[in-house]
Formats: sequence, C-alpha cells, structure tokens
Amino acid sequence: MKKTFNCIAFLDEAAENTRVRLADLSVRQQVAYWRGRNKEILAEQKRLLKEKDDAHAFGFVPRLQALRKTRKSFDCVRMKHEAQERIQEKLEGKSPQEQEAYLRKRSRELLKHNETQQDLRSHGQG
Repeated sequence: MKKTFNCIAFLDEAAENTRVRLADLSVRQQVAYWRGRNKEILAEQKRLLKEKDDAHAFGFVPRLQALRKTRKSFDCVRMKHEAQERIQEKLEGKSPQEQEAYLRKRSRELLKHNETQQDLRSHGQG
C-alpha cells in the first residue's frame, strides 16, 4: 500500500518554510513572531474547547482541560525566555568576536559556579 501523505516530509517542509521566513529577521523580530504564533495557537485551543464535538474526537478537550487545571509554581519556559532576552540585550551591538568572548566567559563562570555548588553539597553530606 502506497502512502498518500508523508508526515515527515510535511514537517520538514514546514520547518524549512519557517526558517526562510525568519532568516532576515532580527532576534527581537523572531521573538515577536513566536510570541504571536503562540497567541494564535492558544486562540485555536480555546476555539476547540468551545467546539467540543470535533475536539473530543481527537482527544483535545480532555488534554486541554487537564493542562488548564494545572497551576505551575514555576514557569520554566518564561524563565528561559527572560534569560534569552537578557543575553540578547547584553550581546546587542557587539561584533561576532565580542559575542563569542562574552559567551565563553559566561560559560566558564557557570562551570565554576556549578563546581562550587557540587563541592558545597559533597562537603555538607560528609
């Protein structure tokens, strides 16, 4: 039986179209694009919740209702976005060499911090 729809090819093509669409945008413009897409997806989820017959057929409603009932005390995605924005602000206007130097320095600082934390934990347990 021959496939009429290739899911992987479809996803690869969609990803490539997105890469092309975002290629000439600045990081801030890309962030704005993804935030807009996120709002569109949330709006679609709300629409599906209202049209429960169609949404139930695909199992959307129970999953969305379960997600909405869950209250997070920590939002990892928000924290990641905020960190990325802070880094982008630090790198803005710097040459690629300056950006690389900054990222290498911060990486070394983070490794040193992690080693210190591990030392503290291992001494506290002994």
